[in-house]
Amino acid sequence: MKTVIHLVILIFAFASCSNTDNIDEPQPAVKNVYQFTYSKSNYSVKDITLYKGSTGEKSHPNETYLKNYWDIQLIPWEKISVDVKKNLIYLNTGTSAEKSYSIERKKDSLFIPDNNELTYIGLFNQNNNSLQIRRSFRVSTKMPRENSGLIHSKRNIIGLTRYQDMFYKYGTFESPAGMTEPDDEVLWSNIDYNYQSL
Repeated sequence: MKTVIHLVILIFAFASCSNTDNIDEPQPAVKNVYQFTYSKSNYSVKDITLYKGSTGEKSHPNETYLKNYWDIQLIPWEKISVDVKKNLIYLNTGTSAEKSYSIERKKDSLFIPDNNELTYIGLFNQNNNSLQIRRSFRVSTKMPRENSGLIHSKRNIIGLTRYQDMFYKYGTFESPAGMTEPDDEVLWSNIDYNYQSL
């Protein structure tokens, strides 16, 4: 009889031990929002393209030429948050209201939808918490003509600027051939800003 009781106790002991195998262990929290900050002078100029003069002559001036228009070290956005669950990027200048954009991710590349196209805005690596944002500077000056006055535009945007953006899509000139005055100018530059994880 004692053997049967001992056997029953052993069975309950083994059964209770095996139940602990089914207890769910806590899973690490899934990170949905990644926050970054900019440290001054952590940027790289990718390209500078200038079309100038009555022939629309193309050149690639150095970084000092940009300083005629902008302080490129000026912080574009002090803090940036990337929400991978909602597919949003939040840009905060520290002085004005926060802006947000819908994003699409393809591998490590970030894009924002723009007029049924995707505009490249940078690189985001979830695994090593790194963020690089592309910012473009654009200048277009069309000197007065017989039938029109001076047209001057100076902008900086998030994203990549290419030839077709400045001449076909949003440009003051359809092509460099339309540049007929000595002070006509089309300038753009793409600059990458590197952010550190908070």
